Amino acid sequence: MGDKISRRTLLKSVVAGTGSLLPAADRAASVGGSFSAPGNPAKLDHILPLSSSSGVYIPPRGKSFTKFSFDFPEPSVEFAGLQFSFRVYTFENTYALDRERMTVEDNADGLAVTCSGFVWAGGQEKAPGRLRARFRKNGTFIEWDARVEMEQPVKSAAAIVRGVPRGKISAGGPPFFDPKDDELLFGYPFGGGALFPVFSKLADATLAQIDGDPLYLNWVDWDNDRHMEGWMPYMNVGVDPWREWLASRIDEVLNRHPADAYFLDIAGGWENNAKADTHEGTQRLVADLARRHPGVVCCGEMHYDALMSFIPLYHALSELAYPAAVTKYARFFQHLSHPAPGRGSSGVHESGFSKFDPETLSLNDLAISTLTVVDHTFDRYQDVMTQIIGRAKHRAGIACGVEGSRTWEDPVQEGKRSHEWGLPELARCS
Repeated sequence: MGDKISRRTLLKSVVAGTGSLLPAADRAASVGGSFSAPGNPAKLDHILPLSSSSGVYIPPRGKSFTKFSFDFPEPSVEFAGLQFSFRVYTFENTYALDRERMTVEDNADGLAVTCSGFVWAGGQEKAPGRLRARFRKNGTFIEWDARVEMEQPVKSAAAIVRGVPRGKISAGGPPFFDPKDDELLFGYPFGGGALFPVFSKLADATLAQIDGDPLYLNWVDWDNDRHMEGWMPYMNVGVDPWREWLASRIDEVLNRHPADAYFLDIAGGWENNAKADTHEGTQRLVADLARRHPGVVCCGEMHYDALMSFIPLYHALSELAYPAAVTKYARFFQHLSHPAPGRGSSGVHESGFSKFDPETLSLNDLAISTLTVVDHTFDRYQDVMTQIIGRAKHRAGIACGVEGSRTWEDPVQEGKRSHEWGLPELARCS
């Protein structure tokens, strides 16, 4: 690779920009609710520096929703024994309140909270906007409402409530029940589904199944608003304008940020679509990028047999009952959702958290040993990193040797000098 850059810089330069899609009148959203107040209300004396993992089981113990794989800020105010925060969802991103720009007024009617800015990327980046919320007691109930304004269209806003006692609950009047460790979504109407609008304009390259039904990738909650995104049609890479646009975007990123490989998500998503041949389109895309960037490897997520003729590397090894059928033609490392040491964060993958097994190191002997690095991996889990790197070397038949007069005995210590992009160097031995 060329000059090293941080992952933060790369993400900012590639995805941070967003434009106005709707009239200004549509760039606001409101959220409100009520809750039966517990006794012994506590007096507000500060803004609590909470995050999305505060008081939450990680990994989840019961049924759960998609989570961010990092600590997302949720600065909270305390009112009547409960703690409240808010999230704001646009069509491009998810935002939290900027704790440094929050003010709180305690008045006779209740509590007023104003926030004059938002944060994103786990609190690392800031965005303009404004939220004003009011909290009040109405007999034995707590009521609140909030209004959000941003310089881009607002899809929805969510209130986050902490301090609710464990036990039986009810929302909207049905019988009380005990959710135990399961996570729940409450919304009106229809479980919150009607609260989230979708894009209606679809490009000519949208994919349809053989019977004409559209094919939507609507099974992922990308922005963590507990509602699957319904505006994501699967695109046919065989259609020239879409493939050419996709190739130009990959080309632009590789020109600006030289990398060893690029990744095609859901590469094995073939469909018998009359618009164009998805397999031939994928092959043309890979060949075009190989001409523009010789030596840069294409990596797919999952595969089918014909795909292995021109994509040599994948995330997902599914043929565990007969691995020789695929390992003869391609190599696999563990999936992007592979848990990091410790809490099991999936890093950039949307799955959030899963269990990391310290005994097996969550490794699969059939796949290239994979290490997921997140916020605290270098600081807290150097011993685990060393074990995983050692397993990778053993699997590849590499033994530590001598480079010049230096013996590379601890790959983690040697690799800390290139914290952001140094993983390929960690296993460098002669």
